[in-house]
Amino acid sequence: MSDVLALSIPLGSTYPSVNHLHKDGFIGGRKSDAYKTLFADVKTAAEAEIARTGWETASTECALTVIRYQETRRRSDATNLAKVEADALTAAGVWADDRLATPVTLMVRYDPAGQHRLAIVVVKLHEATTESAQVGKKSAPRRPRAAKPPARPAPFVGDAVDRWRPGDTIPDGYALLGSKLVTMEFALEKIRE
Repeated sequence: MSDVLALSIPLGSTYPSVNHLHKDGFIGGRKSDAYKTLFADVKTAAEAEIARTGWETASTECALTVIRYQETRRRSDATNLAKVEADALTAAGVWADDRLATPVTLMVRYDPAGQHRLAIVVVKLHEATTESAQVGKKSAPRRPRAAKPPARPAPFVGDAVDRWRPGDTIPDGYALLGSKLVTMEFALEKIRE
């Protein structure tokens, strides 16, 4: 069983970037001929490499790197790469769903001596060895918090306080804290804090 799948796919003169996937120029339209050709080439190469290496369909996240090598210095957006490739890799059985391709690294490189081609590398990312390092998992349980200090005794004392209601006269030695009757010492302590 292999954890790495490496492909090299020669390209013709065109590359179907994300901007050129559909014939009709709108999303949901028919796939362009360039899309269909690249899809078939990547799928065929992936299936051959799967058979050669014994790759099993990934059900965990995979690191995906797609590098487009071109023989001209023509500007290309790396962020427009990999849609066709991800679709073809899914169809070939590299992973159960292309949402497992994370992280994804996309590059365009100038190679005057080489040919216009793609290099694709997929690496299975098995579960991390520690629970806190697993992607998409909750972190390890936290240590229990220190016990809270004991609550202060209630600032009320005596029957007169128990019967007191808003609007009644405030008994000697007591004060109002908000709408609550508290001992004078408690009120002074709150003021000093």
